[in-house]
Amino acid sequence: VGMPILSIFEDRDSTYWLATDSGVFHSVDGVVRPAPQSWGLSRTTPPRVIDRDARGRLIFGGPYLTAIDDSVVTRYDSTRGLTHHDVLAVLPDGENTWLTTADSGLYLLRADTVVHVGRADPRLRREILSIAKDSLGHLWLTSSFGLYRAEVADLARAANGERVTVKVRSFDRADGLPTTEFNAD
Repeated sequence: VGMPILSIFEDRDSTYWLATDSGVFHSVDGVVRPAPQSWGLSRTTPPRVIDRDARGRLIFGGPYLTAIDDSVVTRYDSTRGLTHHDVLAVLPDGENTWLTTADSGLYLLRADTVVHVGRADPRLRREILSIAKDSLGHLWLTSSFGLYRAEVADLARAANGERVTVKVRSFDRADGLPTTEFNAD
């Protein structure tokens, strides 16, 4: 490609989607073409993450969240509940998609609406750089403030508006981490 790659995603058909500092490209059998302009993806501020959700939509995170279903483009921004534009990570999780931002923390996309889950705990309202789910039902989140773990079921109930205490466990040097600062995935 000849330009720095910010994110790469291997699609179901073994083709690749690339986010570079010059925009988004699709690589098919070694031929690289830019994403269609009709998708409205920024060439000056390209997405940081690319994935597919359970509905099969191609999703791009940052700026905002953009979902592509064939030629139908859905943009999740403040009109759909995503109050911060700088999406840093996405994690499709069944019918839902977890996403994180640089300034407002953790969100949950479900039924075409984005819900801010950060109100459940102050640590979830901060910058979150990456997200992963383990087989025990926990989300793991990294930030420049540390490593956190929370139960998916509690987070989902909080997203439903239930008054629930979300137990967020912080990991630090006492747990064997050399530092509490994470600067990337």
